[in-house]
Amino acid sequence: MGVADLLRPVGYVLRGGGSLGAVQVGMLQALGRRDIVPGVVAGTSVGSLNGAVVALDPKGAANPPVPPLGAPHPGRPASRLRPTTTAPP
Repeated sequence: MGVADLLRPVGYVLRGGGSLGAVQVGMLQALGRRDIVPGVVAGTSVGSLNGAVVALDPKGAANPPVPPLGAPHPGRPASRLRPTTTAPP
């Protein structure tokens, strides 16, 4: 069964549970890369947050802009903490 064989509309049901939210993000990215866009989204707890992002932008939610590691957050001033160059004793 391929993507073209899926019954339409496709619905996402996203449940809650802490780290499950990160798993959902990966799943949503994989579905988005295959152009599977939901017609219906439902969720609880962290699933409702992920579902809201998908509902706002079903195609763009799968490819969020990710800043490079260590880049300052655009909404916060840069940290005054500097990484250490030597190992602790």
